[in-house]
Amino acid sequence: RDPDGNVTNVAAPTTFAIAVAGSALEARNGGVAITSVTIPADAQSTTFWLRRLANGTAVVTITNANYVTQVAPTVTVTGAP
Repeated sequence: RDPDGNVTNVAAPTTFAIAVAGSALEARNGGVAITSVTIPADAQSTTFWLRRLANGTAVVTITNANYVTQVAPTVTVTGAP
């Protein structure tokens, strides 16, 4: 988002680090565990998956040094009944 809160495209490819604290999840893309994702130039999003490894709680943190807001949701993972 720009300083006014509007969603905007990045001008150049922009990489965000993904860190998963806890053993319940891992970040994946294309069947491979990942620690970062890149938003392509002239885009505003990218896709990756969180894979369940076990029941429990994990905190997924997404950061980039040029962005002041970090995303760090807590995710609770439970198996199917």
